[in-house]
Amino acid sequence: MILLVDDEAVLCEVTKSILEIYQYKVLTAVDGADAINTYNIHKDKIALVLMDLMMPNMDGYVASKILRKINPELKIIAITGLTSTDLAKEIKELDIPVLSKPFTPQHLLEKIYNALLDYVAK
Repeated sequence: MILLVDDEAVLCEVTKSILEIYQYKVLTAVDGADAINTYNIHKDKIALVLMDLMMPNMDGYVASKILRKINPELKIIAITGLTSTDLAKEIKELDIPVLSKPFTPQHLLEKIYNALLDYVAK
């Protein structure tokens, strides 16, 4: 199961629809705090989190740090429209792959495949 976290409702729905076409089960959250609550409820089922970094209330960077404290092995993919130089320090600290907006379904699926392949390999 994938937890998709994004405050942009349209992007969230489109991304969820793409994932469901490829038979992924998807839960959604609207911000970092919602993501943490949803993860705590479904942590035994969630294999991957797709996390937008720029959100109100609690951003994806803070939420990702908290989720990694809960489960250091959790696979997280950051979604952002920021440039790599803006994110270099934060992303390096979290050691997570980045999916840049706008992204194609192919890029989305490749990132997920690679993250889950690593998850299964361990």
